[in-house]
Amino acid sequence: MGKKEKDPANNTIKLSRRSFAKGLGAAGVGALVAGNILQPITAAAEQYSVANGKWLREQVKKTPIVREVDVLVVGGGAAGAAAALAAARMGVSTVVVEFFGSLGGNGTNGMVSSYCGISTTGPGSHAIQLVKGIGGDIINALAAIEPDAMTSARSPSFNPETLKRVLDEMAAEAKLDILYYTQFVEPIMDGNKVIGGIIENKSGRQAILAKRVVDASGDGDVCARAGAPFTLGDGNGLLAADFQASDLVFQVANIAPGTNTGLIGQAVAACSDGELASYMITRKAVITMGVKVPGVNWFNWNNIAVDGDKTTGEYLT
Repeated sequence: MGKKEKDPANNTIKLSRRSFAKGLGAAGVGALVAGNILQPITAAAEQYSVANGKWLREQVKKTPIVREVDVLVVGGGAAGAAAALAAARMGVSTVVVEFFGSLGGNGTNGMVSSYCGISTTGPGSHAIQLVKGIGGDIINALAAIEPDAMTSARSPSFNPETLKRVLDEMAAEAKLDILYYTQFVEPIMDGNKVIGGIIENKSGRQAILAKRVVDASGDGDVCARAGAPFTLGDGNGLLAADFQASDLVFQVANIAPGTNTGLIGQAVAACSDGELASYMITRKAVITMGVKVPGVNWFNWNNIAVDGDKTTGEYLT
């Protein structure tokens, strides 16, 4: 297969890129000849064993420890970003692990372009801002970039791309370390104490040790996999989708100014008559606002009841 070199550090065989490519080619031809696709090499039999054809037994593997930090935050959504920023601002070494390519969770990746309940409902200058701290810093930073997009003190709207920028800038200023496109796999335990996490990304399987681990996964993944007790759904077999309505969030471009003024009335009429009347849309209205992109509006059609027992996402009728 080409020139091989033995690595004395871990007693493994190293191949050059050219040798590796040739080996893949040869393996591919051999697999096709044998009538299989991607036939495993002989060494694989030494690494894995199949029991009863239902599960795979993996031999012990060495996972490199790539970080040792004060705080590991799993999940970079609204809660995770705030927790990570708070820790980093205190000067402790902090790394946040995020599955997607930006912080912010639903506010960025989910395009939920509005923060509800920022202030009280008092009219105009009588409204009192309730959310301060890091949340207030985010709102202020958004308002500085998009002053005309923040149309409501109580539920300000924003462009999700702007929120990505704001959070990245705040993270850089706080010297927060972020691992994007990284999946938390399992906690590292010392007895009943979580002392880090196993992660996976393009660099493979790795370990991060931490003095404190914050579970901001949204589903309690760290706690559940660490063995902490938890209740699924309401504890009686019903999951959130069974009793909590869903939202349909999207953006529409090339909208002329003022053309959406009658949209709520049209939505009510469409839901009351015709094909949509059979769907369980408990709030027959649509929320819409601008996102500071010319001709682009953000829409949130909320309170759409779905059947949580169906994997097809069909509407309840």
